[in-house]
Amino acid sequence: ASATKGTVQCQETITFTCDKAKMSDEYADSRLIVKALDTVVILDVKARNWDLAAYPKGTSLPNDKVVVIDADQYIDKQDTDKGSFYRIAGYGNYGVAMKVAPSTASFEKGEKAPALTYQFYLEEAGAYTVELLTAPTNPSEADMALYVQVASAKESKVLEMVPADFKAGDTKDMRWCKGVLDQVRVTATTMEFTAGVQTLTVSPLESGLVLERVRIYPVDVELKK
Repeated sequence: ASATKGTVQCQETITFTCDKAKMSDEYADSRLIVKALDTVVILDVKARNWDLAAYPKGTSLPNDKVVVIDADQYIDKQDTDKGSFYRIAGYGNYGVAMKVAPSTASFEKGEKAPALTYQFYLEEAGAYTVELLTAPTNPSEADMALYVQVASAKESKVLEMVPADFKAGDTKDMRWCKGVLDQVRVTATTMEFTAGVQTLTVSPLESGLVLERVRIYPVDVELKK
């Protein structure tokens, strides 16, 4: 543990690391209990010792069938004359984000647009839920929808992040309220993947995309809250 005692005045991050030499190539479960006065935090850890040399550099690996990729962990970044992604450090729920600039940019379907490509490994073929976790940004104009395109080696989909009837700032629109309260917006779709090393490319059709994280997991898996 990065720290085992001390005084917390605001918020502190404690990092736990595993000794790879003592880990198996099969999944193992552990439970860590962290106590501070009357506060108890339980950490359930499922991990295995992956042979990283067996996978291409930059490949994100699953943990218990779930792949989680921070926005800046891309293997390829495509910029265009009309816009590009840039990194925002210390932002959002996960400490980093990728944002499209300029804020006035927009792209037609089929037009070359800024893109981020992620690489990951899947142990099984099948249908997977693909989630984009983004900042709950609002359209730059009223009655304007926000769209993003996701593409694998096999298929491409355009996802609606925000519908045209979205009312930013209206407390009667629970879609806006949920984004403010959760401080994240989740846009999901289902895609088919084969087993092995896969890629996913994320490309916006408007500049309102602030990507924080990508999650990929089998459709029959229910994530813990």
